[in-house]
Amino acid sequence: MYIPLRPMKNIENSIYLFVEGEFDKEVLNCIFDGKPVIVEFLGSCEILRRIAYSPNIADYSLFLIDRDHYSFEKDANDYFLFPKLEWKNHLVIWPKRELENYFIDADFLVQLPENIRKATKEAIEERILKICQKRLFLDVANYVINSLRVEMRDEWIDNFRNSDLEKGQTRDDFLHALLRMDAWKTIQSRASQLAEPSEIERRFRCYHELMVGDFTERLTLGQGKWLNMTSGKDVLNELVNNTGFFASNITVNDVAKQLLRIPGVKLPDDFIDLRNTMIQRTKQIIK
Repeated sequence: MYIPLRPMKNIENSIYLFVEGEFDKEVLNCIFDGKPVIVEFLGSCEILRRIAYSPNIADYSLFLIDRDHYSFEKDANDYFLFPKLEWKNHLVIWPKRELENYFIDADFLVQLPENIRKATKEAIEERILKICQKRLFLDVANYVINSLRVEMRDEWIDNFRNSDLEKGQTRDDFLHALLRMDAWKTIQSRASQLAEPSEIERRFRCYHELMVGDFTERLTLGQGKWLNMTSGKDVLNELVNNTGFFASNITVNDVAKQLLRIPGVKLPDDFIDLRNTMIQRTKQIIK
């Protein structure tokens, strides 16, 4: 895989956009059809994050990842909107949980031709609601787990330094120093706090309220953030493959590509923002 690094010359005279998977690549190739943007999939979001933060990444590279479970509790979405033209870093994040969340939108899907789409907008809307309702508390519980994983992983332990060699150099010296580190008590204490039933319940209530909009157990269209926060990948797969609402031989990738290739299709605002940002960036980078 070719990843442009400084000070390599932009031999393709294009912007490079790296994404997580094949679905992302196919969708974005449709959005940027005819534009000087090369889309490649690279792997998991953690891999993309690590590479994007490298100081050696060329200015004409961008890494686009799913939002996943990060920071839906914040009202301000600035971190997740596509970067303004200064491009202070090379990482941008979809404002919704996954790219697939943009396709679980009846207003978007209803633009498909009738040889592909076999159901009305109202029927699609109702089925999306039903699928998301069924998995509501599974999604809520997974947000709790993922938020705890991130916080536990973020506990930092400093490495030993060369100056520590002055205190000892033997196996026992360093094994004993390792065992005596205060960090283990901090981690143990932090993990214990995070695993408290009251803390787990607090997070569960928080994500429940965010998704539903209140503490009821029923989803309502236009209320809460459930359409943005549910697993778009799982919901879209069930919608396309298990409802009979689409042509029997069509795949999720086919639905996305067919939809995006419709002349004059009304795209989600985030797709338009990304395309405009990339076009303007292209004008700045490519002379």
